[in-house]
Amino acid sequence: MRLLPAFLLAFFVSIFSHAFWPEFPLMCFSPFLALVCLRLPLLKSLWLTLFASLSLDLLSSGERLGFYLIPYMFSILLLHRHKKHFFEEQLISFALYTAIISSFTTLWMTLFSLVNGPKLSWSWQFFAVDLLLLPCMDGLMGFFLFILPYRAFRLLKKTPHWRIGFLRMRKS
Repeated sequence: MRLLPAFLLAFFVSIFSHAFWPEFPLMCFSPFLALVCLRLPLLKSLWLTLFASLSLDLLSSGERLGFYLIPYMFSILLLHRHKKHFFEEQLISFALYTAIISSFTTLWMTLFSLVNGPKLSWSWQFFAVDLLLLPCMDGLMGFFLFILPYRAFRLLKKTPHWRIGFLRMRKS
């Protein structure tokens, strides 16, 4: 998947997921950042992380500027060196890398909000839901919205029926 369509998909999913399901906080840029980390070197990954998190910061109204920027940058800085253990071609590997990025970002956001805001209480529910369940949902979202449609398109593009139908549509 190319990076610009992946960014636009993450951007629109981020906007519409908060509009339709505000009580279900997904980190919609985690699959995009996993894709960026797997494809690009560290410096380019950090620049695209800066761009993605800054756009998310500008869209959010409740938090301070930099609330998403700092945790995303720290997460990518720490996790980029571990990309050699994950492959974009393996389906479960991409979802797992997305979940790990989401979990680290959630942890950094929590630590960042502890420094800047009111004290949060640490509980088993926080660890179970925010650091395990929701990152797994982010990994599934990355699989179903980023990898699966791209793989289906590539598979359809290779079949002769797709080419014949596409050529018929082009001629008419």
